[in-house]
Amino acid sequence: MDDKAELIEALVARMKAADDALHYGDAGPRKALWSAREPVTVFGAAMSATGPAQAQATFDWVASRFTGFESAGWEILSAGVSGDLAYVVAIEHTTGSIGGAPAESYSLRATTILRREDGQWRAFHRHADPVEGSESARDRLGGAAESTGAR
Repeated sequence: MDDKAELIEALVARMKAADDALHYGDAGPRKALWSAREPVTVFGAAMSATGPAQAQATFDWVASRFTGFESAGWEILSAGVSGDLAYVVAIEHTTGSIGGAPAESYSLRATTILRREDGQWRAFHRHADPVEGSESARDRLGGAAESTGAR
């Protein structure tokens, strides 16, 4: 395995662990993965954020919505590293409970872009949207965002 392949494997493992923790209700690992430097953007399946502070608050809110986590798997469609930038494009398959509802499976198409900051890889952009057939999970997650005026 070459250095880039090893780096991508390590990045994906870190991202997947942070995503699993988020689904268990712990936003800490996701927040630790993210940059505190502008620009930062999150175009999430349920809500969006601009800037590090909004992104951190969004991750806390999303983690608070998950009330049961059963499983998750990622299909990596594409990933690469060039200099101080990296990206991962994946289909994220998750089964869990949102807001106390019965567990259901859903899938997101997700693109994450990372940059090297002080020797560490930090995410600074994510765009995720539901794969066809997964809209009901997004609606349950996002419904509370609309009622609070967030988006």
